[in-house]
Amino acid sequence: METLSQTYLAESNENEGELQESEVQGLFGMFQVNLDNYIKVKFAFMYHMQIPPEQIDNWPYWEYEEYVELLSDVLKKKQNAEKGESNQQSSMDPSREAGKIMKNAKMPTPKMPSMPKFK
Repeated sequence: METLSQTYLAESNENEGELQESEVQGLFGMFQVNLDNYIKVKFAFMYHMQIPPEQIDNWPYWEYEEYVELLSDVLKKKQNAEKGESNQQSSMDPSREAGKIMKNAKMPTPKMPSMPKFK
């Protein structure tokens, strides 16, 4: 016959195995990388920074994350600067101003001359 402590130890060992298995699954899930995002980011580094893919593959994970954040910041600043330039150019564009003036302008309607009457 088993004693109460032996039964408790057997149950706790079974529970530990379940916890460890779920912990392992959770830990594995933390290190999964979305392949589509990885390829898009790798392409962005190759395109914008002219970094060869072999060099990107050799980076440690923490360094890769930092470079992704830096690239994201650079691209956001560039996008904001382009928006500012386009807004400034559109406000100073003379063709837009001319278009606004022409919309408000009214064309004169000329009167047809009357023909003289001959008797």
